Amino acid sequence: MARSLGVAIIALLVTSAMMAGCAPEEAVEVTPMEEASPTPTQSPMPPTRRTPTVVSEPSATTPPQAAADVPDHARAAVAWAIEDLASRLHVPAEAIALLSIEAVDWRDSSLGCPQPGHMYLQVITPGYRFVLRVDGATYEYHSARGAEQAVLCESET
Repeated sequence: MARSLGVAIIALLVTSAMMAGCAPEEAVEVTPMEEASPTPTQSPMPPTRRTPTVVSEPSATTPPQAAADVPDHARAAVAWAIEDLASRLHVPAEAIALLSIEAVDWRDSSLGCPQPGHMYLQVITPGYRFVLRVDGATYEYHSARGAEQAVLCESET
């Protein structure tokens, strides 16, 4: 009898513990979000722009990619873009000036420069938009945050 009483107590304790784990949680009040019903005729949202940082033109002793106002996460992409543009235009990198750089949240992984026939991840992609100038012409490059390369974006959608 003592043994069956012990088994019954253990079974009761195990059952109680299991039931406690199944107890309903406290009620949490959920605040509904604003309802936005996009219509098929609406144009896609533009990327979110943050406060732009204007960078002065580099002097002969300061290379453009070492400008003090370039965020750490953009330095490699800016340096790459300067080299890319120098190569495209057959000019020395020192002839290229960084006019501005701005942090942007791109609406997808195309970085604001989608190419026809390509598919892109539909995910907010933090990055940068920067403008380079050579001989009076400006060139806009886009990059992801922390990327080592950038995209020359000739037309933004």
